[in-house]
Amino acid sequence: MAKTKFFATDAAGKIHTRSTERVYSHTVVTLPSKVHDMGRATAADWLKSDIANFDYYTVVAAGNDPHKSENYWARHADKWTPEQIAEQQARCDAENARRVVEARSKVATHDRDSYCAMQRAKRVAAIEKRDAEGYYQIWQNAGWCGRPELAQKLYAKCMGPSCAEVRILTAHVK
Repeated sequence: MAKTKFFATDAAGKIHTRSTERVYSHTVVTLPSKVHDMGRATAADWLKSDIANFDYYTVVAAGNDPHKSENYWARHADKWTPEQIAEQQARCDAENARRVVEARSKVATHDRDSYCAMQRAKRVAAIEKRDAEGYYQIWQNAGWCGRPELAQKLYAKCMGPSCAEVRILTAHVK
């Protein structure tokens, strides 16, 4: 069966296309919400995670990693040669040392509050960068639908705080 090329144009003039053997009547497009993303970037849940991460890095930096790489090969000496077990132990030791160095670099110049502030600033900066690149003005295609009621269903599913706007567009054949 021959493929048909469908298209729809959003409010910004971007043309959304889809080539398929199926028949589509509509597509649903969404505009991302910067307000929602900014709220998520500064949410209390992030603060809890940042505090837990800082506390964990502090423990690892002190050399008390509760999740060290362990040489499980040594438990099964009947399956591995002593040389292989020694090589695996060297890899585990290197990984554990790398984790300590990484943890020390993350907490070296911070206390808990400054670490959390830095993490929040990174998230906000990423959102500002996306905004500067035009991300929040670009319509995203949420899906193509073969019937109006399916488009309405997808529209309702997309309606929420993560989308600043949702629209149903009529599909045309190219």
